Amino acid sequence: MLSVVLLYGCSSGSEKPFRKIDGYALTKTIYETPPSFNASELLPKSILSGPLHDIREKVINDGLENEFIIDSEFGEFIAHRTDFVSERISEVYAIDELNKVTRSDAFAQGIAKAATSPLRAIKGLFTRPGKTISQTIKGVGSVFKQAGELVRGKRSELDGSIAREIVGFGEIKRSIADVLNVDAYSTNSTLQEGMGEVAWAGYAGGVGLRPLTSQIGGDVGSAISGLKNTQTLKSFYNSKSPEILRTNNRKLMVEMGVSKEIINQFLDHKWVSPRHESVMVEVLSNLKEADNQDAFFLHASSSKGEEDSIFMMRLAEAILGFDQNVATIKYFKRLNGILMIYTIDGREVVILPADFLIWSLEASIIADQFSKNNLKRELWLTGSISKRARIEFETRGWSIILSEGLLLPRLPANKGV
Repeated sequence: MLSVVLLYGCSSGSEKPFRKIDGYALTKTIYETPPSFNASELLPKSILSGPLHDIREKVINDGLENEFIIDSEFGEFIAHRTDFVSERISEVYAIDELNKVTRSDAFAQGIAKAATSPLRAIKGLFTRPGKTISQTIKGVGSVFKQAGELVRGKRSELDGSIAREIVGFGEIKRSIADVLNVDAYSTNSTLQEGMGEVAWAGYAGGVGLRPLTSQIGGDVGSAISGLKNTQTLKSFYNSKSPEILRTNNRKLMVEMGVSKEIINQFLDHKWVSPRHESVMVEVLSNLKEADNQDAFFLHASSSKGEEDSIFMMRLAEAILGFDQNVATIKYFKRLNGILMIYTIDGREVVILPADFLIWSLEASIIADQFSKNNLKRELWLTGSISKRARIEFETRGWSIILSEGLLLPRLPANKGV
């Protein structure tokens, strides 16, 4: 997890040995134990349970983000942030819709035809997530003659293989994700396998998308009263291949003045999906005057999993919201793994799109940053903070500001999540 934002390993009642690191001073302190909460106190009653899911009452906090466990007849799913719960719930209902498709006559006809397809021997490479490009290319033969730059390019762990894209399978699968209003690059393996099976019936079985998806409801999850996903996916990210998205992202990053080395590091990152990547680039391209955006993309490139990438995506959105609604950002600086934001009106700001921040080793690293220019220091939070953490920060001269909607950005039309 990210050293600056994800607060693991903070044992209660124990003193941590600190090493001297340039840029901040750490004093011995006793850290808080990550708390637990009740889901019924954090979420609307209307989404706590539904025909196909139940959210467990106990919610674990890791010092920054809440972890919700969703039980369903399709298995157990985890949402690592409060604002990600509705997306995970929608995936449960999308899986149910996919199951309905697999019981349809159109699907049965497609699978029967796919069984005689020349590509039947490699079905698993298309329908099961997690296959690498080297595995996928093996044995496929002449279909890759058109590969060109696509084969030589890189994809993240969340993209799907280049092989699938070349033969058109990826486009079909993304179209299904668009119909279901889910993320085509989700790490939900059950969802990915379901979309893969339906896409295979359409691709290898020669069945058009419309017959396969005609019985899918227009609003997945509508059976749950009050379920409104404020991070609803727009069809833009599901309608373009990763390569098209990355071409656009590269162009925008060049225009933003990001160095070639960091552009490549960010765009080739293992855990930054095309959706995460595109939102971050699109959002930050709307900053008015911010200099050294290299610092943000270097920061985002430290992601070590889907949770980190979602955090970075929310951070980018909060940064734009701050620039639009609070103060114009002058430049960024990355110091000791922390993204520092400096404004034209003389503030030194750290933004955390957190659920609940406690006093921890990582929190103390942020709090003990030295400001060489005696700037006004502000910690902006999208969630809340423990009493102890507030005291520790304020004692060190920080102002704690709970955003209360001020960090919600005005996103470009048709480019939100």
